[in-house]
Amino acid sequence: MGRGFCGGFNGSIVIVIVIIILLLFFLEDDTSVTI
Repeated sequence: MGRGFCGGFNGSIVIVIVIIILLLFFLEDDTSVTI
């Protein structure tokens, strides 16, 4: 599982980073939350 995509470990890290960036954009659009 995930062997072809950066060994699965790096792939999961990329997915987590993308989710965090999306959350930051949503929070920035919703309220004036600063992290």
